[in-house]
Amino acid sequence: MPQQFQDNAGRTYTVSMTLGKFRAIREVYPVDVFEQQSWTAICGSLTERLAILWYLVQDQAESFGLDLDGWERALMGPGIANQASEAFMDEMENFFRQFDQPEMAKMTSANRASRRKALDLVNSPGFDKMVGRLDQAFQALSGLTPEPLETETEKPDPPLPPETAEPGPLPPAASAG
Repeated sequence: MPQQFQDNAGRTYTVSMTLGKFRAIREVYPVDVFEQQSWTAICGSLTERLAILWYLVQDQAESFGLDLDGWERALMGPGIANQASEAFMDEMENFFRQFDQPEMAKMTSANRASRRKALDLVNSPGFDKMVGRLDQAFQALSGLTPEPLETETEKPDPPLPPETAEPGPLPPAASAG
């Protein structure tokens, strides 16, 4: 089932992925969701996800009278871009399942889960306090790092070992007499 999200004006968009749409997107945007490097870039960047999402919902946005800039402004607001991104990732996971790509679907699901956990942590009430304690701990640890002493920095380099003297001429051989 295609995924949906709403923009800041309450307009609903339906995200639907097909191979045909991805072929059309590749004509204007260098991405191949079945290729590992592209998939990693998509999963790792909200900018990438929203850029591809634009191509998937462009017709809908234009029917609302929005161009790319207007659509991007419509994604501004608390959690709206993340909601759109989640709809995109949910649909991408479904897309992989439909094409019998269980590994890609599992990787997409795991990526979504780890991003959600990170967002939950960052938005948790104790996060700022925890960051403050970590900062204090790092400052305390940095105090344990010894600074070079002046005497160490002013010491001259140790002298090089003396060169070995060149051997002189060999003594004359004793004559047999």
